[in-house]
Amino acid sequence: MIERFQLDRVDSTNLEARRRVERGLITSTAWITARTQSAGRGTHQRRWASPRDAGLYATFIRVGAVSRPVTAEYTRAAGVACVEAIAAATGVSVRLKSINDLCAGGGKVGGILTEAVVEAGVMKTLLIGVGINVLAAFRPVAKGALPAIALADLRSPDDAAIDPAALESAVLNRLATWVRRVEEHGGCQSTEQAWMRHAVDPVARRV
Repeated sequence: MIERFQLDRVDSTNLEARRRVERGLITSTAWITARTQSAGRGTHQRRWASPRDAGLYATFIRVGAVSRPVTAEYTRAAGVACVEAIAAATGVSVRLKSINDLCAGGGKVGGILTEAVVEAGVMKTLLIGVGINVLAAFRPVAKGALPAIALADLRSPDDAAIDPAALESAVLNRLATWVRRVEEHGGCQSTEQAWMRHAVDPVARRV
């Protein structure tokens, strides 16, 4: 069973998840979402713009000794999970770039931040942060970075509005499935192959 926490505002869902684990409030598998983040983060401490109610800002938490202590495998798995979930819930086709970016329409629609708590060489806690731009909003980006684009921008005006709850459920379900697949079946080769099928550039797929 996945425990779910729906919050209004946090600095970062990954940071909030880490705090709750440290305080013993999360002891197994959980899912935290927030309507907005004041200090959302991407890789290399880059800022992740999180306008209120305009995106999915969430963290998947897995507490307990992790059998596959390689965060890159979980990042790949999470990327594939998000691509599958977005296609199922919105009909938008998204591609993967640089292992953790979700791209479409010439811009960046989302990203993944995988972190781990390691003790004595053993991964004790796995955190998979997911940020997906759902609705159009002001999202500043660093100079030279891909422009931010929302899923709503990539759909026809005749399409029904995106259901945020359906998208969240799809992402959570696919994430849980892919994390379990990595842990139960070793996942390394099959996960990388799945990631490569969704990669932007065939020449740069292997990372």
